[in-house]
Amino acid sequence: MRPRATPTRLLLVPVVAALCAVAACGGAGDGAPVEVAGGQSAPAPSVVEDPTLPTLPPVEERADDLFDEQGCTQTGPDAAACGNTGAEIDAAAAGDSTEDWRTLAGFVGPHWNEQPAAGAPVVLEQTVAISATGAWTARGLVRNETSGQLDGIEVTAQLLAADGSVLASPRATSPVVAVRSGEPVPFELTAEVPAEQVTTVQWSAAVPVPGVGDGSESVASTAPSRDAELTTFWSRDHSGADRIELYLYRDPDDGSRPYLLFGSVLNRGAATASPTVVVAWLDGDGRVVAVHEAPVADPRTGLPAEVLDSGAGSDFLVVLEDPAEGFAAGPASPMLWGLA
Repeated sequence: MRPRATPTRLLLVPVVAALCAVAACGGAGDGAPVEVAGGQSAPAPSVVEDPTLPTLPPVEERADDLFDEQGCTQTGPDAAACGNTGAEIDAAAAGDSTEDWRTLAGFVGPHWNEQPAAGAPVVLEQTVAISATGAWTARGLVRNETSGQLDGIEVTAQLLAADGSVLASPRATSPVVAVRSGEPVPFELTAEVPAEQVTTVQWSAAVPVPGVGDGSESVASTAPSRDAELTTFWSRDHSGADRIELYLYRDPDDGSRPYLLFGSVLNRGAATASPTVVVAWLDGDGRVVAVHEAPVADPRTGLPAEVLDSGAGSDFLVVLEDPAEGFAAGPASPMLWGLA
């Protein structure tokens, strides 16, 4: 079911987005004036030794009605444009460099490294946004720099005061599991420490150990399918004028208008229980300003789907109720992961 109102901002679907050479996002973020010191990443065992780039099937197979026999884009019943062939669209979606914006199986965004060399997960410090006031918080990306797939990645930040004393060592596991070789995934950390007291941050990343600590670092025993095709259709800025009514959501009657991001997912892999899409928004400086998870909807009820079968597709809707996150996400560019 389509929305009854025209949203404020249309987003590119993967086939169209692949026509654009989208560069990695980049803007100054709200980072605190602290020294960021890269910590030593702990060695991480790999599970699957297969660093092959997980490209989607050729676009001519996924949308054969859009192309003629020569692979040219059909612009009418008897007209075609060969400026963007299916092969060129596929090449643009796969990207050429780490900074290219890629559309892959279960992933949309930049910072995928086809030649990982560190041998362990690495925090991408240039993507980290740190709060300048209030309680210390940080959001960013961490990348699997091993040659194989990891069950998950845990990030730890050691927060140091000006005298070198340790104020706190918050840690958290990325919401994305089954992290493939070279793949970046988001993380979010918080600490009950005033941001103004932190002068240095030392980062480390490792594979989480199930059953250690408070349980937040446990990983799924059965990895979800990452062979999924992700599409975003539209977004609405926080406090946008349009009223949205969908089978899986309707705006509150009190007039509030949270940030919304609407899209769909097609599962090309094995059936996955409790399918989820993870989104991280990059600001103009390429820093992560928000991270959120959204369930894939059951098309019959609009409620979170219990399972997404192989070959099945459904919608997802990201709702950011927090005004600060909504305003930050509005002008930012969403990265996507599924099925997480």
